[in-house]
Amino acid sequence: MAVNIKRLASLRLFSTTATAAPGVPKHGAGRAYKPKQYEQKQNRKGDNPQQSFGEGVPKDINFVGQYIASQLQQDQKAFATQSLKSQLQEQVIKTLPKCRYDQFSHLLINMRNAKLFNQQVGEAFVDYISQNLNQLHYDDAAIAMRTLAEFQFLKTALKSKIQSWQQVEAYFINAIKLNNKMLLLSNLSFLETFWSKEFLNFLVEKTLRRMDSEMLMEFYQTRWVSINVTALARLYSCPNLDPEMRMMIQDFGNKYACAILNKLKVPEYRQGDFANDLASIAFQFKKLKLTNQSELYIYLQESLLQTSLDSMKLPSLIQLIQCFKTNYIHSQKLFKICLEKIYQMSNKFTRLELHEFAIVISQLGNFWARQVDAELDQAIQVMCENVLSNPGYQGKYSGENYLHQIEKIFEALINLNGNQKLKQRFQDKVNSLLPTAQIDHKLFVFWCLTIDQNVDGALQVFEKYIKGNVEDIMQEFAKSRFNAPVRQLQMLHALYVLNVLLKEKGSQEIQNEVSQCLQMVKDNMLPKAKQEQRHLLQQNLMKQEIEKLFQEKEQQVTIHEEYDTGFYIVDMYIPELNLIVEIDGITHYSGIQNLGSFHEAEQSIGSNAKTRTKRAVLEKLGYKCVNINLVLLKSKHDPEAQKALLSQAIFA
Repeated sequence: MAVNIKRLASLRLFSTTATAAPGVPKHGAGRAYKPKQYEQKQNRKGDNPQQSFGEGVPKDINFVGQYIASQLQQDQKAFATQSLKSQLQEQVIKTLPKCRYDQFSHLLINMRNAKLFNQQVGEAFVDYISQNLNQLHYDDAAIAMRTLAEFQFLKTALKSKIQSWQQVEAYFINAIKLNNKMLLLSNLSFLETFWSKEFLNFLVEKTLRRMDSEMLMEFYQTRWVSINVTALARLYSCPNLDPEMRMMIQDFGNKYACAILNKLKVPEYRQGDFANDLASIAFQFKKLKLTNQSELYIYLQESLLQTSLDSMKLPSLIQLIQCFKTNYIHSQKLFKICLEKIYQMSNKFTRLELHEFAIVISQLGNFWARQVDAELDQAIQVMCENVLSNPGYQGKYSGENYLHQIEKIFEALINLNGNQKLKQRFQDKVNSLLPTAQIDHKLFVFWCLTIDQNVDGALQVFEKYIKGNVEDIMQEFAKSRFNAPVRQLQMLHALYVLNVLLKEKGSQEIQNEVSQCLQMVKDNMLPKAKQEQRHLLQQNLMKQEIEKLFQEKEQQVTIHEEYDTGFYIVDMYIPELNLIVEIDGITHYSGIQNLGSFHEAEQSIGSNAKTRTKRAVLEKLGYKCVNINLVLLKSKHDPEAQKALLSQAIFA
């Protein structure tokens, strides 16, 4: 199964000289899959679905899937009653071995839709697959395994109960050779953590080739784009994938994004779930880290603004709200609409799962588009209290995953700079979970506490988990895990900030220990972390405007761009005044509104925690700091008004 990278480079999206794949149909490929088991089987001996349905839960396991589907169609809460739920679960566990192969995945999917899965039910389905894999149709097997893998508590069962994943891989290799359908490849991409490196490379090659051939079709629905990009993003995010293949996926993704844009603009290709598809497409392209596709993101953003979001489902809205970031989607209006829809559909966030609430509050903390008003703040506090007091949330997630969600909420509360007591309670909760956590979590919490300028809390984490383990941490980073450069930069940033803050608080011995750790991290920086340490900004025009202001006042000054203060690289530095000038764009603020001055902007909008900490550290080092609100400056269309605001910021 060795993959030939040079052969992949011959794909049509990589090379305009490649010819069309033979036998590719103009219509139909990629059509939403409707397997045979979804059709009612009426002419089998002993089948009497009407009698079974009339008596309540059918006794024949082969009609339970149809029964669940019909009940859900009438009432989405049909199985909210615990007694009925337990009855169905017990019957399925007991009679599942008698289920026909063509009814199996239909039953499984409807059990999932009705939220009837628990550990015992899930393991029963895993056992069925393990015993009957060769008898199942490959589409049924793929969609069933994908569905089971969605449940965190079943991943261990899938790994252990299916004895030979090599045989599973061989089974699907034959299936792909028989019928290389995109939906099959997409379903297999959701099992990326189970596959060997060789099978993953094989799957990537077949996926790219299939997507390349589909571009020849005259008719191309938005749903197909969503399915295809989802498969790419899943494969790209797999930690076991060869770095060379990951780069190949990202390169293909860029070219696919350019090629697909014209097809997305054709009204005939749109479906009833157009807004849901666009949200999925935006989310998956963001997961591919395609930051240079501004034309595509602008199109997605404008299309969503022009389309009614009333038809959007809550999961799609959760996907969409994660897409708001610099270089991706960044419309204030769209963010506000998306947030309000989530707020309404989730009954003030109370119906959100823990990870969904963590996503929403994290984006509120990071994104600049909406000031948190009193009503929203109250809903956040109520949900946060519920998270802390309800043990059921912790039971739904594995230990590491639960901690990850709590960390995201804690970071968001720091950025929102709101209820201090609530933030302290989340800090206590995080600290109680850290002793058994992996080093990634300990470093992240350490970083959060330093950007909050919480010296005591940061020192506590430093003393317990970092001081004596720096060499081991560096060895972990050296293994080149997917997120190692990010974590190393966070650790470097946290140690630097703590080192500065300790000059006013802390013994000389502790300062020396922090300084030694800081130097060890600097000496062992990963190449990628070094590249990302400097974030270059395009402020040449701003520099010229500032120079003109000083010339008008007949002051001779030197403006150094990208000045290195020792750790922070600032946008501009004027040594004659010991003045640092920072150009703060949209990512530096947690909210935005119509304000008349930079002082009002700073007081009313509120910089996010990272920006506040950076300024505090620079001031403790003896610098004077000016933060220019670029969002506010650009909102003034009159050049004289812009000049007045800039002058106010520099000379106030």
